[in-house]
Amino acid sequence: MWRLNLSGASGLQKRLELLKHFTGLEELKMGDMCVSDISPLRHLKKLRKFTLYGHIEDISPLQGLKELVDLKLVIDTRNLIPLKGLSKLEKLHLKCPTEDFSPLENLHNLRELTIHFTRRDQDLSFFKGLKNLRWLRTHGDISKADLTPIKHLKNLRVLDALDTKIPELPPLRHLENLERLELSCEEVSDLSPFGDLKNLKVFFIAALAKLDLSPLKGVENLEKLRIWSNDISEEDLTALSGMKDLTIYFRGKEYFTKEDGIYRVAKSPLSEPERISPDSESE
Repeated sequence: MWRLNLSGASGLQKRLELLKHFTGLEELKMGDMCVSDISPLRHLKKLRKFTLYGHIEDISPLQGLKELVDLKLVIDTRNLIPLKGLSKLEKLHLKCPTEDFSPLENLHNLRELTIHFTRRDQDLSFFKGLKNLRWLRTHGDISKADLTPIKHLKNLRVLDALDTKIPELPPLRHLENLERLELSCEEVSDLSPFGDLKNLKVFFIAALAKLDLSPLKGVENLEKLRIWSNDISEEDLTALSGMKDLTIYFRGKEYFTKEDGIYRVAKSPLSEPERISPDSESE
């Protein structure tokens, strides 16, 4: 496999024309704030993996690179239409100032997506076409968006939205194959939608509002729960008593569930775990 790393190369724009001679190149990484024209890349028909950083606005040369399976763009483009025909794309990392992600709807083979949203009322309808997506990481504030289209991601296994402000949780209940969920919710306190996620194994949640953890008791396969919240206490964890093989991480401490309650793991391996009951005093 031919690989080339041009990250940080000085005077790259002047030398970029030479790339037309590297027709067998399969992997390329470029990062130069001075590059504005990537038209020589149109010759790299065998390119499979491409990473691009910089102030590039026109990505039309990419539309003919039909063999691309892995693409990372951290650039200034507002037009994603050239990506529309990259049908073999399986992995996409996208950070750009565009407001229109609709061209992504045609990427039916996409398995992994990292995306930075730019609008609070972001149109998420492009998710309808991403039925094979397995892994999704989101960034940005979409607190005014309609999350309904996310229900089409039936094959999603991992959703990392810790760096995303979302408006509501109910649409997430349709992600029935989800195994790992990382979520940040400021005002949301009702976790009942997650009671339907029977395949969920790992759940990380950061919240400002007080959380009722009891709906999670129905998630029988849950193995690891990490909570960031100033509004719940150690005693609130007892709502999960009786769950099988669940480890909880809360305020720098580790807990585990048993039939008769929640136990705090001792700091010293020589000490016994301490049972936390509803009437105990938190530290």
